[in-house]
Amino acid sequence: MFTVSSICLATLILLQTPASRAGQPAPLSARQQALAAHIDASIAPYYKSTGPGAVAIVVKDGQPLLRKAYGLK
Repeated sequence: MFTVSSICLATLILLQTPASRAGQPAPLSARQQALAAHIDASIAPYYKSTGPGAVAIVVKDGQPLLRKAYGLK
């Protein structure tokens, strides 16, 4: 019984994420936004909304620049 209580308590502690980690990533700079737009414009023509698709994520210096799904959703 003690071990079950200990496991439950440990699980609850681990599930509580500090607010600083749970927030959204920092806003992108103008240069990063331009890079993301360029990458998006390069990929988008290859995946029509009626056909098979792909998912892309581009990360630079640990910060996501682009997260997008293309094609049939």
